[in-house]
Amino acid sequence: MRPQKRITKKEKEWADLIIESGMGSIEAARKVFKWKCEPRSSESKRAINLKKTPRLKAYMAQKEESVVRETEAHKLMMSTEVIEWDQLRKYAFERLEFIRDDPTANARVRFNAIQALKKLSDPSKDSGLIHMWLDLIWRGSQGHCPQCHTTFNLYEIESKSLKKFWKVSEVDEPVEFEVESVFDRRMEILKRSDPRKTPHASQIPALSALERHIVGKGAARGGKSLLLAWMALLFFLIPGVEIWILARIYEDARSEIEYLKKFLNTLFYPYYDKIIKESFDSKTSELTLVSKWGSELRVRSAKSKGSITGRELEAAFVAEPGWVPEDLYEELRARMSSRLGRIIMLGTPKGYGGILGRMMNARGKDPVTGKIVRIPPEKRTLKAGTPWGQSSLAPRSSMTH
Repeated sequence: MRPQKRITKKEKEWADLIIESGMGSIEAARKVFKWKCEPRSSESKRAINLKKTPRLKAYMAQKEESVVRETEAHKLMMSTEVIEWDQLRKYAFERLEFIRDDPTANARVRFNAIQALKKLSDPSKDSGLIHMWLDLIWRGSQGHCPQCHTTFNLYEIESKSLKKFWKVSEVDEPVEFEVESVFDRRMEILKRSDPRKTPHASQIPALSALERHIVGKGAARGGKSLLLAWMALLFFLIPGVEIWILARIYEDARSEIEYLKKFLNTLFYPYYDKIIKESFDSKTSELTLVSKWGSELRVRSAKSKGSITGRELEAAFVAEPGWVPEDLYEELRARMSSRLGRIIMLGTPKGYGGILGRMMNARGKDPVTGKIVRIPPEKRTLKAGTPWGQSSLAPRSSMTH
């Protein structure tokens, strides 16, 4: 393969004139290269074709991006009386990274950029970013004291670092009120992920449930994907957990993933890419989201059975469970045993097929006769006296608007 010709100093000067002053290719060539560039001459054609060469196209694209960034920085400095130092530092860091990775830049310039980067901390590692997550947890979660066995709202605990974050970021502190239910705490977080969306009557039972497992079935476009994404978001915000969204194929979970990523983008804007690391395996069609607080969400395809074994989970969300093979039920349960994980499945199946049928038709030992019998869904709730580890909720109301 023929090596690509390196860009010369004169060619850079020619390109800079075009980008910075708006000069034409021929006019810039006359000034820099001293070409006459008479009409229809070989020099005129050369000046026009020079812009199409790979080395010049790459250099000019980088130069144009640099001009845009410098313009943004100038606006940032001139459009406000109070300098936003965090934004300015973010710009400086990204600009130095650009120079460091620019193959056309002078070696000394790139070395200086590397030295400057060592002295300037990465804004993505700023403790302020993790405080964006802590702010959510403080508003919608509870803590438990292992000594006195008292459960309390986290916002009742004073945090000096969070108070500083609220003041600097001009964020309202959590309102001190008596949270009445798990639904209220969850809504403290969900209403910030998308203020325009509120749960309707048939979604509230699932969002209020204390049972270990939740099984739901309803008509198409009834809000099941939204509800599953809400539940996945609440679990994903818990530090250090591993959760799955399981579907027959990736496409069956696309709506849930789009909702979830939209919620996370809203909650952590404009730092989503700094807080959440996203990767997609095209071979297995599996998406992975990893957060700065150590939680990990994977979208698993039921067709890749080999990847479903060997992992311990805190929660599994099954999209379109009527189409997920029944034989995966035991595999999924095995992933839950040591961490007392939860299974939440919502879909629009035809009848009770697939893994949904196994959850709806759960069996257990009759306490009187000792025989193995089917336990109706209404008898598996906490209200019916079922222990939490064996409990499940199957809302009777269909999930429709």
